[in-house]
Amino acid sequence: MKRIIIFGAGKIGHEAYNILRKDYDVVAFADNNPALLGNHVCNKPIIKAEDIKSLNADIIVLATVYFQEICGQLTQMGFRKIKIFIKMKINASWKYKLFPYESFDYSIKLRLSNKKNFDTRKKEYRNPKDKTSKKALMIAYSFPPEGGSAVQRPLKFVKYLPDFHFEPVVLTSGKDDKMMRDDSLEKEIPSSVQIVRIEDPFDSFACLYTLDWRQTVFDYIFAVSDSEEWMKLFFNEQKKNLRHVLPDNRVFWEIECIRHIEEYVDMDGIDVIYTTAPAYSQLMLGCYFKLKYGIPWVADYRDLWTSDETYRELYLHGYTENDMKLQRPLEQVLVKHMDAIVLAGGFWADKFVSELHAPRERIWEITNGYDEADFKNISIRTAPNEKFTLCYNGRMHHSCRNPKLLLEILNQCIEEGKINPGKVCWIINGEISLEFQEIIRKRDTHHIIKANGLMDHLTSVQIAADSDLMVFYGEGGVNGALNYPGKFYEYLRIGRPILCFSGHNSFQEKVLKEIGLGENFDYDEMDLVKQYIVLQYRKWEEKVVCRPQYNKGIALFERKILTKKLVDVLEQIVGGEQ
Repeated sequence: MKRIIIFGAGKIGHEAYNILRKDYDVVAFADNNPALLGNHVCNKPIIKAEDIKSLNADIIVLATVYFQEICGQLTQMGFRKIKIFIKMKINASWKYKLFPYESFDYSIKLRLSNKKNFDTRKKEYRNPKDKTSKKALMIAYSFPPEGGSAVQRPLKFVKYLPDFHFEPVVLTSGKDDKMMRDDSLEKEIPSSVQIVRIEDPFDSFACLYTLDWRQTVFDYIFAVSDSEEWMKLFFNEQKKNLRHVLPDNRVFWEIECIRHIEEYVDMDGIDVIYTTAPAYSQLMLGCYFKLKYGIPWVADYRDLWTSDETYRELYLHGYTENDMKLQRPLEQVLVKHMDAIVLAGGFWADKFVSELHAPRERIWEITNGYDEADFKNISIRTAPNEKFTLCYNGRMHHSCRNPKLLLEILNQCIEEGKINPGKVCWIINGEISLEFQEIIRKRDTHHIIKANGLMDHLTSVQIAADSDLMVFYGEGGVNGALNYPGKFYEYLRIGRPILCFSGHNSFQEKVLKEIGLGENFDYDEMDLVKQYIVLQYRKWEEKVVCRPQYNKGIALFERKILTKKLVDVLEQIVGGEQ
């Protein structure tokens, strides 16, 4: 058995020992914490880094979140046989793997003169007017059977494009590495649609990839950015943070797509390219294919990237300020090549013009929406619920989507005698972060929350339809116009009252006022929220069943109608009407 030293005497080191001792001879632990030196863990001594050489270990295994810093420490000391013990989520379960570490600095080169492997010679656009139908290459890393909000928009476009004489060809990742699954969504894909699944070779930290792979990434990014000055800045910044490649680690999957796409797809038969972002690196892939094959490209933004600093602070926590300063010029270059820019939120258009220099005539708004077909089998409750039932569909994972405020309001209503604690229930359908699980554990003193966790999409819609009050979280204050979650449109179609949290300049407040389906409150209006909840509770007490209200204005957000809007965009850039 090979002799190993585990660097890291904490919890991860313990886990590494219990797993690796079956296949390796663990001779010691190492740690930089002076307080631990001289002690024992799992009957093995804890030594300092300087003593590692004396034990003649075959491999040093890093079992610590500080592996990047320690890799630098050990490579400076002359060690090369280093592996990293990483816990990864694969097929919705956590597994451990050992990855070899290869230093970034001594081998990666900035090959500014060598782009032959990523030749992007631009071809003339083809005019497909004489075709009875047109083909669209739909690039979406996340696609069914993966579940979650990211797949809904590309799925529904793919579902309805054939109705408008567009034949979608889907380019997506393989099935085996999905984080969440919802097999019911895969049934919505028309059987005639070609799905090209190319496996993602890696889904971890960039510093764990082989040197050849990382070199290829730099050649690819340079081929798209086509700027030696910017590439030098990018190269120097990347060396500071090896945990991810900018814009994101999906670039490794994209290189696989470039290598293999012609094995599956006749690119000469593709009339238009569609990309959906995030992941933002998919914009590079759309640009690359456009330049190489001369195919017009539509870039669909479900979320903003670099055009809004506040958005970054709220949603893109993995990016530093320097990351964003570096990525904005990249996005500006990509925007120049976009034949059409589709935005899920119309309020974003001004940012694209001012910050990214996008021509306004190339910008289209196509919101998220609901699929009428989803509601064919949704039953409508006519009898009162046994308890006054609130429902929230979606993840709870950052500052705004936080159960604390509403839970505090419900607790106050109970403690003031306005709501019977045994007659109220708040259902949460979706993943809840560990932080918010702890908040619920501590603050749900009346046990009113029922957390269902992940479930298939239609089941969550049915539960929402059965509730008395649906809960929606947007952004508060002046940031109300930053986000356009898809669930809001499904709430509208369900037709039950909506308790909406967002700023008073938000799209959600505007729609609710027009349709009269619930109320919007900012996050500092606790007293008004409390009054509204008590009002809805009293209606429930009086056995007033709020029958779903359907407004013709809601039909504007139906997925098939929204797909027709996308078709209008596609037709315009591929050669006009048939």
